[in-house]
Amino acid sequence: MNPRDLHEYGFAYKGIGRGNWGSVPAQVLGAVLSRCAERLNTHRRDAELELGTFSVSLAVRDMEKSLDFYEKFGFKVIDGGHLNEAFADSETEKWRILQNESATIGLFQGMFDVNILTFNPKDLRPIQASLKEQSVEFDYEADMTTSGPCSASLKDPDGNIILLDQHY
Repeated sequence: MNPRDLHEYGFAYKGIGRGNWGSVPAQVLGAVLSRCAERLNTHRRDAELELGTFSVSLAVRDMEKSLDFYEKFGFKVIDGGHLNEAFADSETEKWRILQNESATIGLFQGMFDVNILTFNPKDLRPIQASLKEQSVEFDYEADMTTSGPCSASLKDPDGNIILLDQHY
């Protein structure tokens, strides 16, 4: 560490220059090291929060009307229960994923009652662990003892649902 690093981490101490670190009081060095560690942990925590693709999942009453509406904005269907045998539409439940450039919308009829913010991370478990370390409460959590596809759900302070949904 050099004196410029001190300024980057919010410290200014007169008399610090090349070769005279020995004259710095132990309390100052301790505070500098503590602040540096705090910054490194913050950067490490931020690096873990790779949320992946973002979309808005909309609860719709009439799939055909909703598709017609969003297609007027240039959205195209890229997946859905009519294309995906593993998660096929039923009489009461239908879903479509629409995309326009980087914007993605999920339309869901009969599957849930409210709109949901959805993130598709490559690895949900470190995100969940990081958020829990920060006292974020989950409605349901991914099993931390497994690997592969999983999901977790939580609400923001205003009650908006956030779904973290790892597909692979």
